[in-house]
Amino acid sequence: MIDESLNSDAEIQRSLAHMAAIVESSDDAIIGKTLDGIIRSWNGGAQRLFGYSRDEAIGKPITLIIPPELLEEEQRILATIRRGERIEHFETSRLTKDRRRVDISLTVSPVRDESGAVIGASKIARDVTDRKRAERLLREAHADLQLRVAELARFNAAAVDRESRILALKRQVNELRARLGEDAEYSFDSTEIENRAPALAYSRAPAPAESHRPADGIAPLESVLITEELHRRASRPPDHAAENRALAALAQALADAPDTILQVLAEQTLELLASGSAGLSLLTKNGERFWWAAIAGEWSAHLGGGTPRDFGPCADVLDRDTALLFTHWERRYPYLAAATPLAEEGLLVPFHVDGKAVGTVWAIAHDPKRRFDAEDLRLLQSLARFASAAYQAVNMLGAVGERRAALSLLEETVQARAIAEDSLARLREREEQLRRSEEALREADQRKDEFLALLAHELRNPLAPIRYALAANRKADRTAEQRKWADEIMERQVAHMSRLLDDLLDISRITRGTLELKKAPAELTSVLSAAIETARPLLDARHHSLSLDFPREAMRLEADAVRLAQVFSNLLINAAKYTDPRGRIHLSARREGGEIVISVRDNGIGISAETMPRLFAMFAQAEGVRDRTEGGLGVGLALVRGIVALHGGTVQALSEGLGRGSEFLVRLPLSDTLEIAQLDGTGDTASGTGLRILVADDNRDAADTCAALLELSGHHVETAYSGRQALELAESFRPHAALLDIGLPDLSGYAVAQRLRESSWGRHTLLIAVTGWGQSDDRRRAHEAGFDHHLAKPVAAEAIESALRILEVSACAHDRSSASTAPIA
Repeated sequence: MIDESLNSDAEIQRSLAHMAAIVESSDDAIIGKTLDGIIRSWNGGAQRLFGYSRDEAIGKPITLIIPPELLEEEQRILATIRRGERIEHFETSRLTKDRRRVDISLTVSPVRDESGAVIGASKIARDVTDRKRAERLLREAHADLQLRVAELARFNAAAVDRESRILALKRQVNELRARLGEDAEYSFDSTEIENRAPALAYSRAPAPAESHRPADGIAPLESVLITEELHRRASRPPDHAAENRALAALAQALADAPDTILQVLAEQTLELLASGSAGLSLLTKNGERFWWAAIAGEWSAHLGGGTPRDFGPCADVLDRDTALLFTHWERRYPYLAAATPLAEEGLLVPFHVDGKAVGTVWAIAHDPKRRFDAEDLRLLQSLARFASAAYQAVNMLGAVGERRAALSLLEETVQARAIAEDSLARLREREEQLRRSEEALREADQRKDEFLALLAHELRNPLAPIRYALAANRKADRTAEQRKWADEIMERQVAHMSRLLDDLLDISRITRGTLELKKAPAELTSVLSAAIETARPLLDARHHSLSLDFPREAMRLEADAVRLAQVFSNLLINAAKYTDPRGRIHLSARREGGEIVISVRDNGIGISAETMPRLFAMFAQAEGVRDRTEGGLGVGLALVRGIVALHGGTVQALSEGLGRGSEFLVRLPLSDTLEIAQLDGTGDTASGTGLRILVADDNRDAADTCAALLELSGHHVETAYSGRQALELAESFRPHAALLDIGLPDLSGYAVAQRLRESSWGRHTLLIAVTGWGQSDDRRRAHEAGFDHHLAKPVAAEAIESALRILEVSACAHDRSSASTAPIA
C-alpha cells in the first residue's frame, strides 16, 4: 500500500509538472488573479504578449494592462466571476508594457476552493490583432469594390446606350440607301451589341419558356436532391482564419491579375471545402448552354467544356435561385456520366451578376466519406458573393476602349474624391481635436477659478478666528483661561493653514516628480501612532470613537516614516471630516502575503458611484463638502495616492454608496529583513529618561518657546542664539538631536551641521533643519549638508515629536540593554 501511495503521489507530481509546463509554454496568456483584481500568476505567454516579466506583474493590479477607458469593463468581469459565471470569447483590447494596444479574445473562469466558494479568476487571453486587421482590410476592400462596381455600372450603361444609338443610326443609313437603290454602307452582325456589352447580355438573356428535360425514365429530381441533409448533419466549427486567407487571395488576384479571378475562386473553394473538384459554370449569352469557366481538382481536365442548359444540375439551381445539394446526379443527368470520377455529392450555389443568377459555383465530393454540411454551404456562399462582385469589376475592366477611358476618368475621380474625403476627414479630426482642446481649456479654466475661490475661502477661514483671538488677548481684563482659549484657537488655525500650504507644495512636487523620500527602516505601529496624534484634535472635537486592530507581531518596512504618517493622518482626518459627530472610525492593519494592508473605515457620508472614478484626482471633492467648514482644497487624496505610489504601494477606495460609509485600503510592500528596535509593553519611554537636544535660532522667542515645549516633554534642552555658540555647546553637551535654524548670524545652519558631522560623536546625531524656506532645492541642500529632516516654519510640535520618536525608541532600547551607556543628565 505504501509503494502504491508513493507511486500515486509521484504520478500526481509528474502530472502537475506536465500541466505546469503546458501552461508555461502556451502561446496564450494565462493569468490568475484575486477577486480584488490582483495578479497572482503570470505565464510565459503573458510575458510575451504584454511585455511584463513575472516580477513586474505578480502582486500588481490587473489594471496594469487595461486601458483607462476600459476600467469599468474589468469591474463587470469581476462581478460576473463573483457570481460564479464564466466569460467566453470576449473580444476587447489591452495595453503592453510599451503602451502598445493589442486586440485580444478573453476567456475568464472562476477559481473555487475546496468548499466551492469563488476565490479568484483564471484568464486566458489570445492575441487576435492580425485577424482583426485582416477582417478590417477585407471589409474595406469589399466596400471599395462595391463602390467601384456601382460606378462602373453607371458608365457601362451610358456606353452601351451610346453604342446602341450608333448602331441604330447605321441601320437607318443602310435602309435609306436601300430605298435609293444603293448598296449598304455599313456591315455588321446582329450580335454586335452583346459582344460589346457582355454584362448587359447576361441581364437580357432570356430564360427558356419551357424546360427541355431529358426523356422519361430518367430519375426524378427529388431522388437526387438532398439539400435538407445540410442542416441535419453535424456541422464542423467555423475556421475564420482560413476563410480570411481565401478572401484575401481573391482580393489579391483582383488587384494583380483580374483575368484569373474565376480560377482563383475555384482553387480557393477546393482548398477551403477540402472537396475533390470545384469550379464555376456560367450561362452563355444566348442562354442555351453552361460553359465551365473555371475548374480545380480532379475535374480540371474539363475546363472550357460545358453542357446544354437543361442537361445538368446548374439549370435547377438557376430556376430555383437557391443552393442545392445533389447525390449521384448522373442518375438524372446521364450527360455527366462521362465526367470521371463520378460525383458522390455536389453542392451548388447561384452566381449572380447585376442581381441575376447567371451561373453556379460548385464543389464536388468524389470520396463517399466526404459529406458536405451547413458550414460548407456558408463558406461557398461567402466565396460566391465576393467573387461575383469581383467578376463584375473584371467584366467592366475588359470593356471597349471608350469605357476604359471612362474607367480611367472614374478612377481619377474616385482618387480625387478619396483625397478630398481624406483631407476633409483630417480637417474634421483637427476640428474635433480643437473642440476637445477648447473644452479642456474651458474646463481647466473653470476648475482654476473654482480652485482659486476655494483656496481663498480656505485661507480666509483660519484668519477670522486668529484675528478674533488676537483682539481678545489685547483686552486688559482677560483671564488666564480666556488667554489659554485664545492661544489654542490660534495654534489650531495656524496648524490648519500650514497643513493647507504643505499639501499644496507636496502635490506640486509629486506632479513634477521632484518629491524625494528619505527612506529608512520603520515599524508600522510607530507610523500609525504619529498619524493618530496628528488627527487626534479633529477626532476629539467631533467626538468620534476610534477603534484599532493591529497584529501582535512587528510589521517592518523601508519607508519615509514622516511621509507615511502624513498619508494615514490625511485618511483619518478625511474620515473625521466626512462623518457626522459621534461617528465610528476603525483603523486596522494586517499582513497579506508580502504586503501590509492598512484599512481606514468609517460610517460617514459615503461615496457615490459618480464620484468614485475622480476621487483621487487633484482638487476633487465629494458631494456635500462645501457644506462642511473643514472641506479642504481637495488635494489630500491625490497626495495620499502620490506618496503611496512612491513607496511602491497602492490605495483603493470602497463604498456601497451615499450614506453607507467608506473604506480606504493602503497596500505597502512588507520587509521581514529590516531590524527595528522594539519597545515592549505599551511603547512608552522609561520613566525619568529623555533626550539631550540642542536648539539654535537667532530668534530668541522662537528658540526659547521651542526649548520650553521640549522640556515639558521630558527632554534635556540647551539653547544657542548663534552658530558658534551652538558648536561650543554641542561639544560639551553631546546632544542626541539638534534643531538648527538655517539663517544663523555668524555661521549658517548648513555650516554648523557640516562641522557636527565631521566630529566622531556627531556622526549619529539627529539633525533637524528649521527654516522658512521649504522648496525642493532647500531640502536638497539641507540633506547634502548632513541634515536628517527639513521642517518649514512655522513648525508644528507634532512634526518635531514625530522626527524625534524613532530616536527615542532607539535610545530607550539601548539604555535598557547596555549598562555602559552614559547617563542622560
